[in-house]
Amino acid sequence: MSSERFVPPDPLRVCAVLAAASGIIHIGAAITHSSHWWLFGLFFAALAYAQLGWALVVYRGRRDPALLAAAIHVSLAVAAIWLLSRSVGLPVGPWAWDAEPIGMTDTVATLDELALAALLITVLRPTGRVGRALGWIRGDHTTRLGMMLGSASVLALAFAGHGHH
Repeated sequence: MSSERFVPPDPLRVCAVLAAASGIIHIGAAITHSSHWWLFGLFFAALAYAQLGWALVVYRGRRDPALLAAAIHVSLAVAAIWLLSRSVGLPVGPWAWDAEPIGMTDTVATLDELALAALLITVLRPTGRVGRALGWIRGDHTTRLGMMLGSASVLALAFAGHGHH
């Protein structure tokens, strides 16, 4: 038996993995949604570019609080847009106010977004009310969360389709 202690991973590296997983899913969304309306394709392409760029910068060690806070806001906004699009539909586009079906890839990407925001909150405000409430995902739970959602993202990309009207 090894006498080495488990060292929890850097939560920001796990955040980078979650952002990259979501960004890769959004590349696929850019391709499929651009055939429905060019603005949707552009939105998902820009989102994927931002998420993958953010992931690379953070994975390489950048720890700027403003950059981390921006990711919280973007991730929560994307999750809110997803919820709106699946519940009552978006107010714009060819199928305005027509709810989209819930798919495996978009659900997993949204879970990536929410986990990313939660982890970043625990990094930026660990002693704040929300940071304390989310504190359970720190330490070795960070590894489990990252592995679970990273694997789910890969499986969703490999085996799940994206349903539309």
